[in-house]
Amino acid sequence: MNMPLVQKLELCFWDLVIYLLSHNTLVRQLVPLFSRIENRREIALSLLMVFGGGLAGLLLGLALPVLWSLLA
Repeated sequence: MNMPLVQKLELCFWDLVIYLLSHNTLVRQLVPLFSRIENRREIALSLLMVFGGGLAGLLLGLALPVLWSLLA
């Protein structure tokens, strides 16, 4: 297929999600749990802050070597 890389990645992602939801019982048990957590605003905000902090740390870890090489 001749499509952009982003669309190919999206198709791969959804193929994986559909496969896991169809064949993995642990994933099927976790989906309702996360749905209930999402409905509780305080827990959802806490998880969002943890995820945001992790993402910020990842981006900082990726950016520091580039910045260091530019300054050297």
